[in-house]
Amino acid sequence: MRTQKTWALLGSAAVIGGTLVAAAPAQAAPSAASHAAVGTQQAAALKAGAKQRKDVCFTGACGSATVTFTGRTSASVSMSVRDTKCDADGPKMRIHAGQWSYANQKSYVWKGPWRKNTWGCKKGAQPWLNKLFKGEEPLVGMRVEICTKKKCHTSAWMYNPY
Repeated sequence: MRTQKTWALLGSAAVIGGTLVAAAPAQAAPSAASHAAVGTQQAAALKAGAKQRKDVCFTGACGSATVTFTGRTSASVSMSVRDTKCDADGPKMRIHAGQWSYANQKSYVWKGPWRKNTWGCKKGAQPWLNKLFKGEEPLVGMRVEICTKKKCHTSAWMYNPY
């Protein structure tokens, strides 16, 4: 037995097997104003997530990195580290950038240059401000690594919201 099914695509009802079945009324398309409001909310959430900070402190060193993601492949990085032990073992720090390689189809970590605290323990945290990171491949996230002569510690990842 052959069953005929016809769907009314543009109406508010459908005919199924010869029986009229009422469908839910069509909803109006969102207005331009509601799109603008959602876009503004998304932009605010993105902007709020774009600036992140991680701290790394242990015996001998304490420092932090603040990363402001500015796009899919770029960020502005400010870091500082201080010597907490006063033992002539000045700490150093660097940023790690987690990126995605299109060519190799896998992630990798680029490690930035070391920044050494040359101020010692008396002057406080030595800063490196607004250093621009601009890659050619997607920037997944960043983290900070701080080392003394005896040990290194790395922060958790700060993920790129773009």
